[in-house]
Amino acid sequence: MTKKRERERERERERERERDRESEMAATQQAPCVRISHPAVSCEQRCLAAATANVKRRDEEVSVRRRAYSRDLPPCFSGVGYLLNLIAAFFLTRIEESDQPAKYEKKPRRFKEDVESASCPAVSASCSRDQVLNAMAEDKGALQHASPTLLGDWDFMLSALTIDASALQFASSRLRSDRDFLLEATKVSGRALNHATDELQKDREVVLGAVSRNGLTLSHTSRELQGDREIGLAAVAKDPMALAHAQRSLREDRDFMLEVAAKNSAGLRHAARQLREDRSFALEAVAASGQSLAYVTLELRADREITLKAVSRDGIALKHAAPALRGDRQVVVAALRQNGLALAHASAQLRGDKEIVLIAIEQTRAALAYARPDLCRDAVFMQSVMRVQRDREEESSQRA
Repeated sequence: MTKKRERERERERERERERDRESEMAATQQAPCVRISHPAVSCEQRCLAAATANVKRRDEEVSVRRRAYSRDLPPCFSGVGYLLNLIAAFFLTRIEESDQPAKYEKKPRRFKEDVESASCPAVSASCSRDQVLNAMAEDKGALQHASPTLLGDWDFMLSALTIDASALQFASSRLRSDRDFLLEATKVSGRALNHATDELQKDREVVLGAVSRNGLTLSHTSRELQGDREIGLAAVAKDPMALAHAQRSLREDRDFMLEVAAKNSAGLRHAARQLREDRSFALEAVAASGQSLAYVTLELRADREITLKAVSRDGIALKHAAPALRGDRQVVVAALRQNGLALAHASAQLRGDKEIVLIAIEQTRAALAYARPDLCRDAVFMQSVMRVQRDREEESSQRA
């Protein structure tokens, strides 16, 4: 009887302690979020401290609930029973959390939400020009809290654009509609056009200046200017992906796409399909840039004449040729005479051919790295390599 009373008293004391913890947790939930207001502490440090406090509070709350579950389960006095109680409490808690996904989520995601909810402005409307620019170096979003006077200041906003290319979104409406300011802003960052007014996004001079700095800003211009040849070429020269935002009529224009191939062959990935299937177009494109071979159809990559012209222009274009042509001796020799490193894309059989490898080494000794390993173990062949290397050194010394 005495032991039974002692166990009952112990359980009663444990219940009291749990009630005290629950009351403390309730008080903590009602308390405001912890923040550090010392002037030497940055905004990011304050946000991090607040988020950490919130996560710690939720962890403590979950621990209290698990202990409460363990307390309500039938008492077991053996070690195995105690372990079963803990396991049951854990799974009961997990089940309840899965029933309330909006309240209990994974910790990394909740931690990120805490940082966002606890964020506080690094500047205020009373901060000076230099204070705002210094704050932007640490937190680019600090600009939105600057005073309207600064957000309407020409020189200040140009300085802000050098720190953050999207700073113009916080500028005053007067500045965003000022043509002269936009012309200067696009010289600093082409992305300034993204936040200009609709009228200025239709201005040809402003758009041309913007795409010359950032080709992808072509997506923020009017449909009429997206079909302009000069603007399209300026955008592609900066970023070949910009052609994805050009009008279809421009991507179907044969002469325009040949100019694109000469400036940046990667832009041909957005050419109209009928052009990429056209043999005569492919011949002209690879004549302008050997890498254009990568953007024609598979059938044209297997065309010997087209491939020969491409590798003669750029030996590395051999990697885009059909497998059968990479084993073609004449095609491979033409590629090696233009760039010895094209040996890396020749067939395994030709990479083990002494004559082929020596042609590549005559162009650059680094090509030896792509020869077949068994060839490099041939003593007679390696003597030939050394002889070729000596001849190259003698020729270079005579020219000097």
